[in-house]
Amino acid sequence: MKDRDLVKIFKLKLIELGLSQTEVSQEAGKTRSHLSRLLAGGRTPNIQTLTDFINAADRLRPGFADQYWLAVAGRPSILTFVESMDSSEIAVLLRVLSDRIADAAIHPASQKVA
Repeated sequence: MKDRDLVKIFKLKLIELGLSQTEVSQEAGKTRSHLSRLLAGGRTPNIQTLTDFINAADRLRPGFADQYWLAVAGRPSILTFVESMDSSEIAVLLRVLSDRIADAAIHPASQKVA
């Protein structure tokens, strides 16, 4: 992933969660112009500085960091996930699933309703 993509995702999350550059930069202990130049592409992102801004946004809106990192990682489809596994990993997955199915059949009352 390119550095600019990390910044773009950060900018989108700020907008999505209604955080201003002023409040995030103040919380991070940095100037607003520093953040503004970073978001506009005028600065090459330093991972520590970006992390400082992410952590500041998370303090202002708990859960921001989790949402940010999920957006960075993306959400692969179940097919992509399974296709990325080798045969031993698939065997373990199938074993765990079969154990859970068997346990649900034996103890149906212990299952949580979503």
